[in-house]
Parts: sequence; C-alpha cells; structure tokens
Amino acid sequence: MGVRNHALPHTAERLVPWLAAPILIGALQVIVVLSGAELTPALRAVMILCLCGSIAVAGVVAARSSREADVVGREERERPAAHELAGVDDGPRVTSEAGASAYLENMERWSHAMLELTEHAAATPAAIKAGAVDELRSASEDTRELRDLLRSNVNTPLKVSAISTLRSICSQWETEQMRIESLAATMDPEWYRRWRARSIADRLLRRGVRESNTPALPYRS
Repeated sequence: MGVRNHALPHTAERLVPWLAAPILIGALQVIVVLSGAELTPALRAVMILCLCGSIAVAGVVAARSSREADVVGREERERPAAHELAGVDDGPRVTSEAGASAYLENMERWSHAMLELTEHAAATPAAIKAGAVDELRSASEDTRELRDLLRSNVNTPLKVSAISTLRSICSQWETEQMRIESLAATMDPEWYRRWRARSIADRLLRRGVRESNTPALPYRS
C-alpha cells in the first residue's frame, strides 16, 4: 500500500457519510429480525431497496473519488520540477532561469555524446554485416536534429510552454535511446566501453543538474 503524499492536493470525497447509510439500514434490519417483529412485504421490499441503493451510491462515490485523486496525482507528477521553474516572471511569462538552461545545456551534451556513439557504430563493419546501418544512421539524424535544436535554445529566454515542449521532445527521444545504445554497443564493444567511461558525466547530468556543483571526472574529455 502506497503512502499518501500530503504535499499533493486531496480532493477525494469522504466516504464515511455514504457508508453510514447502508450500515444503519443493515443494522436496522438485523434489529427487526432479532426483535421478531413482522414486516409487511412492501415494507421489507422498501428496506431492501434502500439498502441496495445506498450501497450503490457509496460505490459510485468511491469510484469517482478514486478517479479524481488519480487525475490530480497525474497532473502533479507532470508538472515541471521546481528548479526548472525557478525565476519564472509574473509578467510576460518569459524566463531565462538557470534550471531550464542547465537542463537544455546538459541534455545537449548528452545528445552530442549519443551522436558520437551512433555515428561510430553506423560506420563499423559489424553494422554493415548486421544490416543495422540504416537504423543507426536514422538515429544519428534524429539525435543531430535534437542537439542542434537544444544548442540554439540554450542561451535564449524561453516561455514556460516552450520549455515544456523541449522537455517533451527530449523525453520522447530518450525513450528510444536505451535500445539504440544497446544496438550500437554490439557493433564495437571495446570502443563502446571507452565511450561509456568518457561520457558518464554527460549521462548522469543529462536531466539538468548544474554541472558546476558536480566534481569533474579525471577522464572527461
């Protein structure tokens, strides 16, 4: 069972009042049965209908509350991180804040490293033999376009909507990179090991952590 995050807004309705009705009706029926009182069929039918109706209403409220909580939680998770919105202007909604700039700069470094990997892999004899040249070249083109896009926006004041769009593009690109990287690694494993060691800082910092706060690695080129 997950622990509720009290920092998130909670809009779910309380279920206690809705559950109290079927509980009370059920308790009343038990009392009537134990007391030996005779109920007319009509009255018995009314009590059964009330019990079923109150249970159904409680179920609908519970389902609606669960959906609302899921929607709110999903919206909160999709919001940009706080450090990426730091310094957002209340005026024209334009920002050159360090969080977004650091994210774009570090993602540009990582895309450049991935471009180096895919271009090398596409030129190896193993790629030709495996018929993977076209796929690796296509990945290189996508990566080059992303790198150039990020590079052109690193030092440009951006609106929050533009930052969100760039983040979305980077996220979509990243989802494919694990498979591309695995494919490229099989083309030249020895070169890949050296590349991986050389680009480890770019990999770890690609999500926008400030590079100035991170000690430089001795084997970084």
